[in-house]
Amino acid sequence: ISVPQSWSGKSIMLHFGAVYYESEVYIDGEFVGRHHGGSSSFSYDITPFVKIGKIHNLVVVASSDVRSGLQTAGKQSLQLASHNCNYTRTTGIWQTVWMEAVDSYALKALHVIPDIDQQQVIIHPTYYRQSTYSLTVRVRDSGKVIATKTVTANNSTVIAIPVKDPKLWSPESPFLYDLELSVTTPAGEEVDRVSSYFGMRKIHV
Repeated sequence: ISVPQSWSGKSIMLHFGAVYYESEVYIDGEFVGRHHGGSSSFSYDITPFVKIGKIHNLVVVASSDVRSGLQTAGKQSLQLASHNCNYTRTTGIWQTVWMEAVDSYALKALHVIPDIDQQQVIIHPTYYRQSTYSLTVRVRDSGKVIATKTVTANNSTVIAIPVKDPKLWSPESPFLYDLELSVTTPAGEEVDRVSSYFGMRKIHV
């Protein structure tokens, strides 16, 4: 792998869509991380392991032992040939692998919780690094902005945004609200923008 000059000053992320079942990642022989589970995505911040303009050796070690009984098998066959279903045994890297350059203060993850009782949506954002930057959140209904809120971009901030008279999600009417999050510097420069969506639903007994 190589890192282009245009990525200088940014955090370099290495993403895996999925690797079946256990995996270890090394760059130039140096251990980066280990992941357990063959169907979930995972990422590593490889900034400390790479240099701009240099070619690096990326090695992914994947292992799967269905016969051990120590890992979930699902439709994985214990026999050499597939049988009883139209499913080919899968081992190793079976989803997309890609690198991404992100701003050091960009959004890392997003947890969205619809709250029908209070007619609001709760958002828990996390960032690669803490900062004094601002986060602006916009909720759209069919393209129209129905709510906006700006807060300090730090991991301790929990954002509650009203969704008045919400359109409830159901299998018969699977309505989704659009969500846009923008991180800006004190000077107003946008360093990251993320688009997502959510449905207003509640599961209870």
